[in-house]
Amino acid sequence: MGRVLTFETRLGVLTSQLARRFESVVSLHAIAWSADAAREQVRRAALSNVRIETLPGNKQLCEFGRFDAVVLLDPDGDPTGQWESVRETLVRQVVAHARELLTERGCLLIGGDNSWSYQRIGQPSRRPGLALPRLKSRLGRDFALELFVGDVSVGSTHSPPPELCSAHVSLPPSIHAVTWKSHAKRRLLELPKLRQFWPAFVLIATRGDPDCFLSRQLRSMGDPRLPDWVARERVAIKRIIAGNHGVSVMIVGPMDRSSRAVVVKSSNTEAGKQLCRTNAWALEFLEKSAWQHLTPRLLGLYDCEGVVMTVESMCEGAELGGVCASDNGPWSRCCDQLLALQVRDRRMEVMTQDRFSNTVGHWIGQLKRLCEESLRTRLTGVERRLSELMIGRSFAMGLCHGDLKLGNLLFNDIGKLTGVIDWDGIETDGLIVFDYLTMMTYKLAKEEKSDLESTYVRHILPWELPPAYEQGLAPVVQELAPDSVGFQLLRIAFWFSLLHVRFASAFKLHRTWRSRMLDNVLPEMERRLAQATTL
Repeated sequence: MGRVLTFETRLGVLTSQLARRFESVVSLHAIAWSADAAREQVRRAALSNVRIETLPGNKQLCEFGRFDAVVLLDPDGDPTGQWESVRETLVRQVVAHARELLTERGCLLIGGDNSWSYQRIGQPSRRPGLALPRLKSRLGRDFALELFVGDVSVGSTHSPPPELCSAHVSLPPSIHAVTWKSHAKRRLLELPKLRQFWPAFVLIATRGDPDCFLSRQLRSMGDPRLPDWVARERVAIKRIIAGNHGVSVMIVGPMDRSSRAVVVKSSNTEAGKQLCRTNAWALEFLEKSAWQHLTPRLLGLYDCEGVVMTVESMCEGAELGGVCASDNGPWSRCCDQLLALQVRDRRMEVMTQDRFSNTVGHWIGQLKRLCEESLRTRLTGVERRLSELMIGRSFAMGLCHGDLKLGNLLFNDIGKLTGVIDWDGIETDGLIVFDYLTMMTYKLAKEEKSDLESTYVRHILPWELPPAYEQGLAPVVQELAPDSVGFQLLRIAFWFSLLHVRFASAFKLHRTWRSRMLDNVLPEMERRLAQATTL
């Protein structure tokens, strides 16, 4: 498929994915340790068609030659932080040099979060900056353009999610129906706190036929379970999300319509393939359960030349990003809905040595293999005390989502839970309370604009929550926590579960992340364990 230029934001995962689909890849990095991590990723994958360069440097973009594709993706926020200070300048440079960088039929793909779209670095926060319509106009008439915000094509009917309007802006209900160019909507988009929750965007600029490769891919499958528009209309990628372990998540729908479509998950790494298959199994399992009204429907699981893909229906609703701690209604109702489903099949089971070794012991063991000697010694002590206190106790076990962060929960415009997505971490015999601790940690960290480890030490470990949250979680604690000591042990074990699910790849690649997630947590964790030992 020719040459591709990418600005790496996923520690080499994006580069490795592209290298399997293109003849050659030039991968650009802003800092040396990210480039080193990418080289290691490429080496392990045995890829020989990748050239890794570190910027800024003396080289200009045009010196790398022409490409069949230029890819600049940052849908979830760049976890490496390497492009943070130059992200807007970078986008402008790519757009300005698009004609020189791309071949005759080349494609430019830019995906990012709201701060790329509306905020100008170093300027007052209410100044719009690199607005999406302006980004389109800068490419001129030489390119066929598609611009997607969230999962909706930007057009005359595009408007912000209603719950964000009602939560953040004192405007009449009619604001929900106004068009993109209206003065009211411009005011809405310029609010800094709203921009924090605005969905990611994808801009695709092509010189040739803008038909998406998925049009041909999906049509070739000929699966009657797929929507009828797959066979009749051209398909567009309306949003791209870079998932963990190399899984790409795409919102896909008809190119000429803004109606909601399907979710396509794709991966050709072994870990990613397994996640896709697990998610497919989970959706089939949940379709026959009490969860079916909240989960997507699996439309197909395919293996396309070594690339495992799943296609699933979309759940209605949007993230509950705008609800603050004082507004306990939607969040409390969400906990009640989930708890009602989970307690139906809940079982109180004794923690055995084997169960502990396969869960908590396994998570801590993974960390010990990656940490320095001093941290390994302390982790061994924590593991030993946890095993002594947890083995023989009964805990609530049952169906768990495994990664119940806010982005995996969808709500309608009145704050009712309508969907639970991304089931690749499903456990049918897991510690149920972990789902609620995950949700709480992410939600408090987002509202307080704090990091996860500080939120955990400040709120979760001592169980000192804002009153609204404590009230909302009271039924959960009553149903799922065995006693105060058992609940304390669960909260300690939860942190290792969270690191296992969310930060496994980061721990392997960067020592700073390891020490940050443990050095700031272990002292308080050890103190709490000592207290539990004396009770």
